[in-house]
Amino acid sequence: MQVGGEDGHKSAKVLAEEVASLRARLDERDAEIARLQGLVDIDPLLPLLNRRAFLREAERAWASSVRHGHGLAVIYLDIDGLKTINDAHGHAAGDAVLGYVCEVVTANMRAGDLAGRMGGDEFALLLTHLTSRQAETKAEELCGKIGAGGVPTDAGRVQVTATCGVCSSRGQATLKELLRTADERMLALKRAAR
Repeated sequence: MQVGGEDGHKSAKVLAEEVASLRARLDERDAEIARLQGLVDIDPLLPLLNRRAFLREAERAWASSVRHGHGLAVIYLDIDGLKTINDAHGHAAGDAVLGYVCEVVTANMRAGDLAGRMGGDEFALLLTHLTSRQAETKAEELCGKIGAGGVPTDAGRVQVTATCGVCSSRGQATLKELLRTADERMLALKRAAR
């Protein structure tokens, strides 16, 4: 049996409108999923990758460096005395310090570099196509810029310093070793400064 005439065309038109409506809703849901996936990778306080996302992306960069034979370096950066700042000036001041360090880090990154907040007052930067000496120079520059001038907070200007440990991929068998070595070097510098 065939349905023809005007009623048949209305049914096709209604069906086409329903399909278009469903596609629009599906597109909206896809956009929301993409937005939420982005939030899962970003630190809740700072516009940086969180630890999980940083490690995932660093593994990709590590694999690329092994495949193409270019070097990587990691800078493991720790804000000195953030707990003291929080205790003396409040957590809003500590958050301002974290934001300031984040701004310095991101302003001094190149397009292929990665930065992430590893937890609390620790950050990691993965730098591509740099020698060990270039990475050490970059770490010195970051620490100098972080320590320059202090951070304005509601509690007044707070002086901030940071300690950086650096390790290049030369001689490191895995990304995990690279990160661990940079972290250990940062901790050794902190201990020596006490």
